[in-house]
Amino acid sequence: MKIVALSLLALSLGSCSSTTSNPPASNSEFVADSANFAKFTTWAQDGAPRVGPDPTGLLGNDSTVGGPHGCCDTNVTRTTYMNSANPQRNASHQFPTGTIFLKTSSMGGQVQMITAMAKRGGSYNTTGNGWEYFMLSPMNGQIMGRGDTLMGGMCKGCHAGAGSDKDDVFTR
Repeated sequence: MKIVALSLLALSLGSCSSTTSNPPASNSEFVADSANFAKFTTWAQDGAPRVGPDPTGLLGNDSTVGGPHGCCDTNVTRTTYMNSANPQRNASHQFPTGTIFLKTSSMGGQVQMITAMAKRGGSYNTTGNGWEYFMLSPMNGQIMGRGDTLMGGMCKGCHAGAGSDKDDVFTR
């Protein structure tokens, strides 16, 4: 039930926190909407689903609130999807604009939380390699929160730990 509590906390924080506004898209920018996430279960998985606590410790260890993506819960299954079967980085180690990684956190076969990051590119979030972060409803996949400051900047801050040589992506 830690994931449920975290989902409710994320929803309340996401709705109260400021997020970067959506400037008009240019040719070099990808602005995701709910339709871009609609068929994620048909996307390629980025490795096998991971069950139990995060073995790397990268997701934190605050078991009192469940931690990001249900990091410390022994009953959670995290599955990561990609909207491209094999997204390739460019010479600067960056994924192409439009790349999406989406993660579900499930317990007992029920999706409790859906988070995603989309490579928006252009002039968006230049200090975060152009990524935009999302909280999606586990009920209908609609966007509940978005931006580079989602969850008080927690998503952006954590993913920066993956390093620019990995384009802020831990799994690839």
